[in-house]
Amino acid sequence: MPIFWNGYLIALSIMIAMFGAFSALAHVENMRESTGKAAFLWMICGAITLAMAIWAMHFIGMLAFHLPIALSYDFELTVLSIVPAIAGTLVAFILLQNHSLQFQRIAGAGIVMGLGVAAMHYSGMAALEMTPAIHYDPLIFSLSVLIAIAAATGALLIAFGGEKAKLLSLRKQGFGAMVMAFAVSAMHYTAMAGTSFAADSFCTVGGVSIDRTLLALVVASLVLILFSIGSLISWLNRGIVLERLRLAHTDLKATSKQLHQVEDKLSGILESMPMVVWSVTPELVLLYLNPFAAIIYSRPVADFTADKNIWQRVVHPDDYAIVEEWLARVLAGNPQTLQYRVVRPDGEIRWLEDRAKTVRDVNGQALRIDGVAADISERKASDDRNEFLANYDPLTGLPNRNFFMNRLEQGLVQARRSQRKLGLLSLDIDRFKSINEHFGRPFGDDLLCEIGEKLQSVLRAGDTVARLGDDEFVIVLSEIREAENAGQFAMRVLKVFLLPLMVRGHELNISISIGVSVYPDDGIEAATLLKHADVAMYRAKDQQGGNCFQSYTQEMGTKAMERVRLEHALHHALQNDEFELHYQPLIDLKTGRIKSVEALLRWHHPDLGSIAPGRFIQLAEDTGLIVSIGEWVLKTACAQVSAWIQEGFRLNVAVNVSGRQLQQKNMPLMVQSALASAGLDPACLELELTESILMNDAEGTVQILNQLKTIGIKMSIDDFGTGFSSLSYLNRFPVDIIKIDQSFIADLDKSPEAGSIILTVIALAKALDLNTVAEGVETAEQLDFLYLNGCDALQGFYFSRPLPAVEMLALLRRGTSLDLEKIAPVNPLLHMLRH
Repeated sequence: MPIFWNGYLIALSIMIAMFGAFSALAHVENMRESTGKAAFLWMICGAITLAMAIWAMHFIGMLAFHLPIALSYDFELTVLSIVPAIAGTLVAFILLQNHSLQFQRIAGAGIVMGLGVAAMHYSGMAALEMTPAIHYDPLIFSLSVLIAIAAATGALLIAFGGEKAKLLSLRKQGFGAMVMAFAVSAMHYTAMAGTSFAADSFCTVGGVSIDRTLLALVVASLVLILFSIGSLISWLNRGIVLERLRLAHTDLKATSKQLHQVEDKLSGILESMPMVVWSVTPELVLLYLNPFAAIIYSRPVADFTADKNIWQRVVHPDDYAIVEEWLARVLAGNPQTLQYRVVRPDGEIRWLEDRAKTVRDVNGQALRIDGVAADISERKASDDRNEFLANYDPLTGLPNRNFFMNRLEQGLVQARRSQRKLGLLSLDIDRFKSINEHFGRPFGDDLLCEIGEKLQSVLRAGDTVARLGDDEFVIVLSEIREAENAGQFAMRVLKVFLLPLMVRGHELNISISIGVSVYPDDGIEAATLLKHADVAMYRAKDQQGGNCFQSYTQEMGTKAMERVRLEHALHHALQNDEFELHYQPLIDLKTGRIKSVEALLRWHHPDLGSIAPGRFIQLAEDTGLIVSIGEWVLKTACAQVSAWIQEGFRLNVAVNVSGRQLQQKNMPLMVQSALASAGLDPACLELELTESILMNDAEGTVQILNQLKTIGIKMSIDDFGTGFSSLSYLNRFPVDIIKIDQSFIADLDKSPEAGSIILTVIALAKALDLNTVAEGVETAEQLDFLYLNGCDALQGFYFSRPLPAVEMLALLRRGTSLDLEKIAPVNPLLHMLRH
C-alpha cells in the first residue's frame, strides 16, 4: 500500500525536536551547576523534556504520513508510548550525573536511552492497530535501533561532555539541539522507511476523525508552550547562575590577588627562614629548596637540583637508611619528626630535626612531600652535655652517683637471677685534704683524674668504677663467686698505688682506704650495701690508719647505728637543754691560788645518760653542729664567770674553739656579742686552739685571730707538742699561753725525754714572753717538777676535777689553794731562778 508524506508536518516535527532538545540542554546545564535536591529536580525536568521532545517529534511525524485508507490511533497506547522514552532518558542521566565520562559508562547510558527511544517509537506505531499487521523490514528495523542508540549517545555526549565548570554558550547549545533533533528524526524516519502495509490493510481503531494538520498544530502548540515555560525557567535560573558566576569571578580575582600577595610574602618568608624548607615528589624528585639550605648544607642549592643522588653524600651514612624508612612512613600518611645527621663538604657533622607530611589530592593520591628541617646541632650538643653531666663526673669522666646507683641496681637484679654474689668497694684517698691544701685545688683535680685512670685500669669486663664526690670512689664487682673475691680485688687495687704517681711534675706516694661489702652477705638493697661499704672504709681509715681494706662485719654495723642514733640525739640536745658546763680550775704557781677556770662541755641525755665528750665532739664537728654548740658554750661560760666576778672572785675563763668555728666569718662579732651580753671584760676571756686548727687555712686563721686579739681576748695553744707544726708558727699567731699536753706530764716518771721536752717548751715560752700551763697534773712529784722548773700554772686532778658550776662556786668560796712553801727545791739554782 503506498505511503504519502506531508512535508510541512515533517519540518514541524524536526523543529519541535530541536526546540525540545534546546530546552532539555538548558535543564541539564542547570542540573550540572546545582547540587543535592535541586540537581535531582533539574535532572528529572531535563529527562522529561527530552523525552517529550522525542515523543512529540514522533507523534507529529506519524501524523505527517498518509495511507489511502482512514487511520486512527489508540489514545491510551499513544500516550503511554512516552513512558519508555522518559524512563530510558532518566536512567541515562542518572548513570552519567557526577561521574567522569568513561567509555563503558557513556556506552551503557547510550544503549539504555536508545532502547527507550526505539521502544517509544515502535509502541507508538503499535497504536495504529492495523489488519493485517504492520510489516517491518528486519535490516532497517535493526538499523533504526542502532541509529537510536547512536543518536542517544551523541545527545548524552553533547549534554554531559563539556567542562562542568563552564556553561554552554547559546551557539553551542543551539548546535547541540540541532544535532540531537536531526539524529532523533533520522531514527524515526529510517524506521518509517522500513515499514510496509498490505494492500488490503485497514485500521481497526475507531474514533472521531480529526484533521491531521490541525491535530499536529494543537500538539505542537501544547508542547511548545511547555518547552517555552521550561526554557524560560531555565533561562531565569541561568541568569541567576551567570550572576553568581560573575560575582564568584570577581571574588576569585580578588582572592587571586590576595593569594599572589600572600604567595609573595610566603616566598619572602621561606627564603629568609633560618630553616631548610623543602618539597619533593612521591618519587623523591626535588621540587623546592629554600636558599637557607645552602647555609645548612654548605652547598649551593643548584647542586641539589642538578644531582638527584647528592642526598646520599649529604645524609650521614649511618642515618641514610633511617631517613629512607622515615620518608616511606611519611608517604604512607603518617606525619613524623626525625632527628638525623648531615655531612658538610669539609666533614663537619650537623644535626637536623626534620618534620614532613604528604600533600594529597581530593582522591587521596599523593602529590608531594613537604618538610621543614631545623639545625639543632647546638641543642643536641647541649642535650648530650646535660645527659653526660646527669650521668658522669665532669672532672674525671667516670660515672657519677646517679649512673652508679642505676648500674648497682642492674647488677643486683642480674646477681639475683644468676644466684651469684656482687661486690661493692668504697674507696677514699688518704690525706687528700692535706695534699689539696698544700698543692692547691687544680693540682688535686689532676690527681683525682690520675687516680680515676688507675682504677679503670684494674677493672674486669662488666665492672664499674664511679666517683661519688671529692675523693670518694666506688667500684661495683659484677657476679663474683665468693665473698673473698672482693677482698682479693681490693688487694689488687692497693697494689696499683704502691708505685708513685706523677702529677704536674711532682712525684706522689698515694695510699687509699677501701671498705668492702658483698651481696647478699652484707645486704640485699643498693643503699644498704653502699652504707656498709662506707662503714668498712672508715674503719680501715680510722682504726687501721689507711692504706688497707676492711670487709664489713656486723660489729661495724652496730657501731655505725650507734653513731646514727648519737647524731640524731645531738641535733636535739641543744634545744632540749641537755648540755651542761663543768669548770676545772687553773692554779697560779706563783701564788698557789685559782687564777682561771677552763669550761668543759658535758652532755646528759635522758635515755643514753652521761655521754663523754670523746664520743660526741668530733661528731658535732663533722655535722657542723659544733658552731651552734660552741656559741652556747661561749655565752654560758662568759655569763657564769661574770656572775662569779660580781661575787668578788677575780677569774679568767678558757673556752675551747673548734676549727669549724674559726671558719665562720662572723666569729669576732659572735664573741663580742657574748662578752657584751655577759658584761665580761674581754681580758677575762681566753680562747683555746689546737695546733691542728692553726695548720688548717693558716692565712685565714691568722686574720680571724688578729681580729679577736684586737678585742682584747687572750689566745692559748692547747696540747702543744703533739702536732706536726713548726715552732715558727708561734711567731705568726697572736698566742699568749702555751698549754703543755698531759701526755708529757704523765710520762715524767717514765721517760727522761718527756722532762726534756717540758723544759724546752718552758724555755721557749719564756723566750717568746709567753705563759705556760701544764695539763693533767695528778701527782705531787709532777707538781714539784713543774713548780721548780718555772711553769706558770697547772690544772689537773691533783688539785680538782672539772666541777659543775655549783660545786665550783663552793670551791671558790672556801678559798682552797696550793701550799707552795712545802715544795722542797731539788736544785737550789732552779729555786733561785724561780724566785
